[in-house]
Amino acid sequence: MINFKNKDIVSKMTIIGIAAISLLIIVISVVLVTTFSGDDEPTTATDETETTDTVVEDETDKVFDRALAVVNYVDAEADSLMIYDIEDLTMVTLKMNSAIEIKDEYGTDIVLAQIDVGDMVEVKYDTISMVPEDVRITAKTWERKDVSNMEVDTESKVIKISNDVYSYTDELVTSDNGKAFDISQLSTADEALVKGYKDTVWSVVLVNGHGTVTLVNHDVFIGGQLQVGNRLSYTIESDMSIPLAAGVHQIVVSKDNMTPYVKQIMVEEDQEVIIDLSEAQPKVGQVDFLVLQDGVTVYINDEPVDLTEEIVLDFGTYQIKAEAENYVTWESELVLSQAYQQFKIDLDKTPTYVFINQPEGADVYMDDVLIGTIPTQAPFTPGSHTIQLRREGYITSEAYKYLWEDDGMNRYLVLPQLIQEAEENTPEETEGTEETDTVVEDIYGTTGQ
Repeated sequence: MINFKNKDIVSKMTIIGIAAISLLIIVISVVLVTTFSGDDEPTTATDETETTDTVVEDETDKVFDRALAVVNYVDAEADSLMIYDIEDLTMVTLKMNSAIEIKDEYGTDIVLAQIDVGDMVEVKYDTISMVPEDVRITAKTWERKDVSNMEVDTESKVIKISNDVYSYTDELVTSDNGKAFDISQLSTADEALVKGYKDTVWSVVLVNGHGTVTLVNHDVFIGGQLQVGNRLSYTIESDMSIPLAAGVHQIVVSKDNMTPYVKQIMVEEDQEVIIDLSEAQPKVGQVDFLVLQDGVTVYINDEPVDLTEEIVLDFGTYQIKAEAENYVTWESELVLSQAYQQFKIDLDKTPTYVFINQPEGADVYMDDVLIGTIPTQAPFTPGSHTIQLRREGYITSEAYKYLWEDDGMNRYLVLPQLIQEAEENTPEETEGTEETDTVVEDIYGTTGQ
């Protein structure tokens, strides 16, 4: 009797075995096909070697180069970008189009018109078609903003910024509103954006130009200080003209003993601003007393001053008095309103008088000038004088001569009586009179004949 149960088990195991062998054969075949289906030549490290500047893309037959460069020229309308490769030291003109990827240093998409002359860029371009694959404003280079007080040594091709010294080459890019300028014309007052790589400056872009400030009528401020804002200070000279960055500036002109001159000015590029200090006022002044007499004591507000020393006073009004022996006390007012002022003092002599009391009623002439009717008195100046008496009905006296010294003393004269015309002497009497000298007495010892 056949056992059908056992027969089914054997059949199943046979089928499973055949299926397993078939699966194994398929796996082995796949492995063998995979192993022997590659290139006949093994892959070598040489095929994967990267070059620094050149990338060969066989599928497009393009040869690419990379450059770190400074932008020399941008023409957005003509889709042209001229750059100078600062590593290979070559000028390259790239053909641009809208499909080219352009990014700023932050990775933001920009257009060609947003690239400026003097920008530093990295590019990858086809050396055959000169079409770049991408252009990026680089962050590998450095830049310094709002730089002023730059010192340029054109002979050594050196630019000094603060304490840092950089070199530059003939390919230095300069730009003032897109136009190149001579780096030797750069003023310390100019403000610029400076870009470079390592220790070399490759571009100087003028951000703010300068004008000139000139002082006139400023003699009293020479040696003082001209302050511009909080950063710049200059010693004032006879010829004073300085460059200043375009813009609004606070100007302070100062000197000891002078009221500071303060003004806000607007400086425009390439323009001159004139500051006229003729109306500037000092706050103290020097007084030079010009005294015409000797031995004079001068008082300022009743305080004696030493005229041998320099006299400096605050601006204002002062009472001046001068005294000297044999002179009339002199008083005046001094109004000091300038840095230097000369003040003249001229005293009058204390007048000396001649007193005549006799003969009463006679007119007295001194040097042929009527000075009064006796009794009278009149001032006189030292020196030679003549005195003559005249009276109606009387014979005019002779001219008595006197020499009075400058001793400050008054003179008292005793003169002879006049002779009435009716009592005129006979010729004999007259002759006798002429033989007798007439003596006119001056009680201080001076006689006149």
